[in-house]
Amino acid sequence: MRGSIPSQCGAIWSEIDGIGKSKAEARDTSSTTNLTGDRPVSPLVHSLQYKEEVFRTAVDLGQFAKEEFGIKNMETITGEVVQAWVKNKIENGVSRGTLENYISHLAKVEIGLEKMATGKGQEYQSFGREDLLTARASLSDLAKSEHVNRAYENPGAVMSNLEGKEYLVGRLQLEHGLRVSEAARIESKQLVGNNLTFQGKGGYELTKTLPEDLAKAIRENMQEGRFEINANHYRDSIRESARIEGENYTGSHGLRYNFAQKTYTKSLSENLEKGLSHTTADRAALASTSEEMGHHREEITHHYLG
Repeated sequence: MRGSIPSQCGAIWSEIDGIGKSKAEARDTSSTTNLTGDRPVSPLVHSLQYKEEVFRTAVDLGQFAKEEFGIKNMETITGEVVQAWVKNKIENGVSRGTLENYISHLAKVEIGLEKMATGKGQEYQSFGREDLLTARASLSDLAKSEHVNRAYENPGAVMSNLEGKEYLVGRLQLEHGLRVSEAARIESKQLVGNNLTFQGKGGYELTKTLPEDLAKAIRENMQEGRFEINANHYRDSIRESARIEGENYTGSHGLRYNFAQKTYTKSLSENLEKGLSHTTADRAALASTSEEMGHHREEITHHYLG
């Protein structure tokens, strides 16, 4: 499937669009059951509110798959990706009830994806019901789960083994907090002087002022007006570097954790030096770090702090 993640999710939605159709009739004539298989359910979505919820969840999963696994096609999102997505949500403090709703949304997405494959006469290759059941079963330990600090103990050492354009992307992540999807492909029009402008998660536009040497190196490595690397190869390089340095591999996102922690610590120290109380200084540091990371809910940023 081609196109942006939202446009792909729109195509999936068209397969499960039940707005204006009788939910009872669709359920009574359906061979689809709920995840546990104990009662029939409609394979469609019949309310606008639930449509919006399913669509948001689908887009979120798609963006995660793209950023963390380099998967750009919703039709190739596997159960492994779904498990990683759920784990990431747990680490970010999402409640069990909310996660159960998300998994229910994905059950509708799975139906849409399977209908698309059938319509094309293709074998279905995306995640299935067993994957969603496994994801839901993992929530049973949610109350016992602990947040995992994914920051590298020595990010400089991990960076020391990266070369060429991959080293530049590593700098963008470690020094400026970019997601790999934001750093791995940069058009010349995005870099004006030393200012790099890009669209962050959720469609928000962000601008980072880069050191002159980094901005120059990115320009020098552009081909046909574009700086670009293979995100999967980049992750493999980080994995190998972590192995060499005796670090636990925590993905490219680990460098973003390091950025968040350094940014927060510096801001907190500066606020305390201004004479602010610790509570006020902490809130201000968290707010400024959230802004630097392109977050718009401070509780999300808080989970990057270890």
